[in-house]
Amino acid sequence: MSEVLAKIKSRRSIRKFKSDMISKDILDQIIEAGLYAASGRNGQTPIILCVTNKELRDKLSKSNAQVMGSNADPFYGAPVVLVVLAKKSWPTYIYDGSLVMGNLMLAAHELGVGSCWIHRAKEVFEQPEWKEWLKTLGIEEEYEGIGNCILGYVDGEYPEAMARKEGRVFYIEKESLQETEVTVGIVENVDLQNRNFTIIGGDDSSIMIQFNVPEGALIYDPFGRPMNLARLGKNMRVSVTHANFMTASLPPQTTAYKISVL
Repeated sequence: MSEVLAKIKSRRSIRKFKSDMISKDILDQIIEAGLYAASGRNGQTPIILCVTNKELRDKLSKSNAQVMGSNADPFYGAPVVLVVLAKKSWPTYIYDGSLVMGNLMLAAHELGVGSCWIHRAKEVFEQPEWKEWLKTLGIEEEYEGIGNCILGYVDGEYPEAMARKEGRVFYIEKESLQETEVTVGIVENVDLQNRNFTIIGGDDSSIMIQFNVPEGALIYDPFGRPMNLARLGKNMRVSVTHANFMTASLPPQTTAYKISVL
């Protein structure tokens, strides 16, 4: 295995840090890795704020904690915060900023520094106080906070990587696709243990159909966001893309590939 792949597999999110400051040389190397992240059309629009001043770091921590209604330090004692923001006008700004975050964390791991992605940068930098602070840095355009990459030396044992969940990769090797149909109806029952659900609908509004849901099935809420089967409930109206065959059982059964709550 290459050293790069080994680092990717062994990197973990750290939530307990020593107070020791990271040298500027190490920080510059981590930041440089972030600047080399891929970006849409090579736009390179994300920016990085390197916060090492303790007073400012603590103020940023307090604002972050207030967003989630807490008094705890959401930065877990890390002495450095790299805030990644991206220009809102760029079509791929969220993805570009996320790639920067990934590079920062991997580079930190390579250099023996612990890291963790802390959310709520978006909410913090929507606040007037922080928008004005950005202007004092000469940042006038509209930027959105993507994430806070906290950095520091690990306090304690470095955690081991957990086993990866199965069923997350699908190999598509054949050109032909499974023929499918779409049925719309109202959810009557959901059986989580056996991963199936029944609807009343179809061409005849009184027909009942049972759909078996494989692990790789796509399930979306009314806003098009992914959701899991446990959130599917009775009386929801759904559109189901399924195999174009059904069993002769009562109720008839088939396999669902995509479920959209309407």
